[in-house]
Amino acid sequence: MITKFEEFFKDCDKNLPVSEDILLNLPENLPESYIEFLSFSDGIEGGVSNGSYLQLWKAEELKKLNELYKVEEFIPGML
Repeated sequence: MITKFEEFFKDCDKNLPVSEDILLNLPENLPESYIEFLSFSDGIEGGVSNGSYLQLWKAEELKKLNELYKVEEFIPGML
């Protein structure tokens, strides 16, 4: 699956993969594809291969940024 990530995100600014310590402390209900993505890059920003722009926050920032942007209020059930 890494090959698909590399092609799709080739023009993005990528971070290093998530550390094993953070990976072991993530919530259990995360999709497997997101866990696989974190093994490729812990967050990403930029243009993707379909012409869209994408920003995915670092795993350790998700809770704080979701609260700051009131994600649960505007998109209930979003991680």
